[in-house]
Amino acid sequence: MRPYGPIFASLIVVCVACAPGEKIVVDMDDEEPPATADEAEPESDELTCPHVGEPAADVTAFPLCPSCEAGGARCVPKALLPPDKLSSFGECDADNACVPELIMETRGQFIPQTCRSVLGSEGRCLSRCLPSVAPQAGGLPQDNCAAVDVCVPCFDPITAEPTGACEQSCDPGPAEAPIELAGCCHGDGVCLPSAAVGDKADDLAQDICPQNDGPALCVPKPFLEDGYKPMTCTDGSILGDAPGVCLPDCLPAVQGLLQDLLLDQEGCQTGYKCAPCDHPITGNPTGACEL
Repeated sequence: MRPYGPIFASLIVVCVACAPGEKIVVDMDDEEPPATADEAEPESDELTCPHVGEPAADVTAFPLCPSCEAGGARCVPKALLPPDKLSSFGECDADNACVPELIMETRGQFIPQTCRSVLGSEGRCLSRCLPSVAPQAGGLPQDNCAAVDVCVPCFDPITAEPTGACEQSCDPGPAEAPIELAGCCHGDGVCLPSAAVGDKADDLAQDICPQNDGPALCVPKPFLEDGYKPMTCTDGSILGDAPGVCLPDCLPAVQGLLQDLLLDQEGCQTGYKCAPCDHPITGNPTGACEL
């Protein structure tokens, strides 16, 4: 997980039905779910892509997933699902997977609702119950999606790489190009909405970020990397050698220390300063080594 909130986590979505014609085999015509996928096949399995009209399966024959508070997903015997798709779903227990109702009702022949996601980018409404979506649901907008879904962007807002959200089942793919983020922090940062950085907003500054669509904050690019740790250094400012870390000088914490201590570069890369872990006068932690 990247350190600046769920929106910066990898948004790659494992496709639950990525190829047109794939079906999630669920048949609930019997009083009890059949034991095998073969038994689940109806006499005619021809479905249009996407499936429209009456649901192809009665989802109420299966219990709601106890592990998904959002609802809108059911516990389905794993024997009824393609083995290569099981990893796409959460688990109810050892024998049952947590499958979103839309996938069940269409037997995998669906196009998710189009919506507006991060930065107003094109996205698709996907279930909060999917393991690839659940950890990030709090940082994604709901827009016009149902309460059980969130709007996952077609492209990662940081890398512009496809997330897979717009490649599900019968989806023809995104209609719009990725949104390019404005740069900041001497070109070593990107501007993101303040809402997207969550509880880390106080650590960041506006820098040169435009405020066209609401408050935007400058996030240094290294902070978006998995497992990022600042390079250590020894501050040689007004009170001599003190252990510290190299941090971008566009951060408010570093700007404050620059005024107090006249920080120097001390082996840090251009645009960075060696910020001491503890204030050399008060002895209190500066917070620099906790970012």
